[in-house]
Amino acid sequence: MTKTIYISGATGYLGKLISNRLAALGNDIIVGGRNPNKLSEQVQLLSKTFTQSKIKAIHCQLESPSDWERVAGEVANYGIDAYINCSAIQGKINNVLKLNWEDIDSVMRINLYSSIFFTNFFTNNINTKKQLKVIHFSGGGGTTPRRNFMPYSLSKTALIRFVENFDLENENSKVTINIVSPGILPSHMQHEILNSELSSDDQEIVSARKILDAEINEKPKVLDLIEFLLSEKSDGISGKSISANWDNWEEWPLHLRELQQYDLYTLRRITAKNHNIDWGQV
Repeated sequence: MTKTIYISGATGYLGKLISNRLAALGNDIIVGGRNPNKLSEQVQLLSKTFTQSKIKAIHCQLESPSDWERVAGEVANYGIDAYINCSAIQGKINNVLKLNWEDIDSVMRINLYSSIFFTNFFTNNINTKKQLKVIHFSGGGGTTPRRNFMPYSLSKTALIRFVENFDLENENSKVTINIVSPGILPSHMQHEILNSELSSDDQEIVSARKILDAEINEKPKVLDLIEFLLSEKSDGISGKSISANWDNWEEWPLHLRELQQYDLYTLRRITAKNHNIDWGQV
């Protein structure tokens, strides 16, 4: 069934891939982004390529909370079935002691605070006859520490916990919410890493160079996961942190009871008992 989908951060690498995949399936797409020229180009290309889909654009500056209400008001006119949040910045790549408050705050506004605002907005404004699918994205540092990426890591860890809390507090609603780890992609973020002050032999530099030099002949698996999460197949799967590449999410619908009963695929504290060590706890 055709859906109306709002994709925030649609002009980025991942946002473009998702917009193309979902428009190709006949969905109506509203693309959001900070660059008006890129948005205009994307609307023209999508409209020309996928004539069966309605394509609209909304310009938004997520670093400015004062702009959120305006954007929300515009998006509300379209009757959104799904909110896919690809918006994120890495911020300054450096040791935490060398960061100032603005370096941290700007990342949190875009990566975390705006994500919370729009998730709550769409939830409070969905048609009573509809269901809402919400998909956020995690990234490197979301579930493990990541040296020199503290603002980005902090924002993504907090976003994972928001997804879990939101699902817990709204478990009987018509909203399904999950957060996806897409894997390393040859995005603008990799170029930022290469241009950072990290040493040339730093693992982040090595990894960025490798992914940008690689020839990608296949579409990343994250696109199949997005399609899955938007479909009825994923109904009942919510509040989870899902790896596109490493989780066997295709078979999760066969294990809904276990997924809902246990804290599988969530952010938790690792204790001695998790490793069969008997000295760490009473």
